Order: sequence, then C-alpha cells, then structure tokens
Amino acid sequence: PGYDRNLFFKDPPVKTLRASLGLREDDFVVVYPGNVHAANRKEVLSLYLAAGLLNRQGERCRLIRSGKDGCALLDRHLQELNQFIIEVGYVPYAEIPQYLALANALVQPGGPDEFNDFRFPSKLTEFLGMGKPVILPKTNLGRFLRDGEECLLMERGDAIEIADKLKKLKNDEALCRYLGDNGHAFAQKNFNWSEKAAEYYDFYQEIA
Repeated sequence: PGYDRNLFFKDPPVKTLRASLGLREDDFVVVYPGNVHAANRKEVLSLYLAAGLLNRQGERCRLIRSGKDGCALLDRHLQELNQFIIEVGYVPYAEIPQYLALANALVQPGGPDEFNDFRFPSKLTEFLGMGKPVILPKTNLGRFLRDGEECLLMERGDAIEIADKLKKLKNDEALCRYLGDNGHAFAQKNFNWSEKAAEYYDFYQEIA
C-alpha cells in the first residue's frame, strides 16, 4: 500500500468542520475511518472502550468514526459510550483527510495475532502521511517502525493499553509533534507510489 500525497498531507483542521461536529477546544480528538465487521468488531470496540475509559479518568476525549457497521458494535450494556463517540457514517474517500486533520492522534487497534500478523492495514500509510502521532500494534507494519520515534507501539492492543498511550500523548504536545514529524518522514520515504512502482517494475523485470 501507498498513499496519495495530494490528499493525505500535513494540513490544519477545517474550523467549520470541527464546529459542525460540536467539538470543544479542550477535546482530545481521535479519528478512526473504517467499517466494522465480524473480523474487526473486537478491535474497534476496544477503541470505543478506550475513549470511555479516558473520560472516566477525567481526560476529555472524543472519538470520531466514519464507516458502516456490518454487525452490532455496542450492546445495551455499553450504550453509555455513545456520549464520547461521534459517528459520521459513510464519508467519500476524498473527504477523509479533512476528518483525519481534526485528530490529535490516530490509532490502529488490535494486537499481534493470526489476523494481524500477515496483513497490511492500508489506512496506516494515510495515518502516517497526515503527520499525526500514530498508535499501532507491534505487528505487520509495526515491526518496521521505531517505538517512541516514529510511533507508539502496543504489545496487546486492548482498551487499557490504547487509553494509556492516548493519555501519554494528550499530556505531551512535544511528543505528539516529534512522532508526527518522524512518522510523516517514514511515509514519504517508504510509501511513495511512483517510486515503489518503479522498484516493483525492476523486480518483475529481473524475475522475467
């Protein structure tokens, strides 16, 4: 996967969009674009639970999520989490960067397992391309990023660990900028489609 550098780049958030979503100035914002289905329900739920946990600890946090639900996410016992979540439904691909720009941090939930070890979540290239601090599990792409330098890595990827990482970022603006800048540099170096296409072409030519 690569990312479109004409869409995903460091950009200040759109103030009118922030206002239309009812966000306050003191809100720490996490944005997650993605559908929910049976394979990732538990992971996305952990992100919802992390937002709730932070607010219970007195750390004001709002999770903005786009996408559709292919299965039920919150049962009746977890409906109270809705007060911390802003669901915007389907968002056209070209508009997703506007929402990512609102984020103080971006999270790829989950942990090392048979599902995550051998896949490449394509949204991670876009997260890093936005120049935002990224939290992700120590698997797939996370095996090639430096913890505390280009991202924050998770060992388990559960709600408690996500909340701890978000709290760390919320209380350290300098760390957010540092991780965002380094992650952006990693994306520019490794996920440039035109450069990677040329490398693949040479590879296939060699094999042929």
